[in-house]
Amino acid sequence: MAKAFGALDDLLADDGAIGDLISPDNAIIVAFPGRTRPRPLVFPAFRQDGSIDGQIVRIGGADKTAHIILQDGAITHSNIELGRDLARELANRLYGEKVRLFGSGRWERHPNGDWKLQSFTVSRYDILDGAPLADVLADFRAFPANALMEDSAIYRELIALRGDEDEVH
Repeated sequence: MAKAFGALDDLLADDGAIGDLISPDNAIIVAFPGRTRPRPLVFPAFRQDGSIDGQIVRIGGADKTAHIILQDGAITHSNIELGRDLARELANRLYGEKVRLFGSGRWERHPNGDWKLQSFTVSRYDILDGAPLADVLADFRAFPANALMEDSAIYRELIALRGDEDEVH
């Protein structure tokens, strides 16, 4: 019902209108604010260094740069640019293990709070090994005199922060 309300209210706002659903005795059952609703904050796109993860599902390019498409579950990242030397190094990773690409991205934030990657320029990469976090932490425990893993509370906090023991790191 909320979805239908939002869709109808969006149509009214697009038309510069408002509306009410009225009962037979002229009582307002549902008010549609339309054009009068508060406008969401709009943030300009910005550039920030960061990283994106995913499996390379496409790589190529005909100009001086190459382009990659990454897929991370249901999310597909495109508009990723890199030099040809890096592209050659990554070409044998096509449909292989996940990679983490580091570089500078241009991001925009939508009014609903979602982030959209507009473009990304790769400077370097790491290959993700796919081991579950629990296995990686177990490897840390194997090191003698490892203060990081002596307190099991730290392990529990790391798992809570990651949200999933089987998450690829």
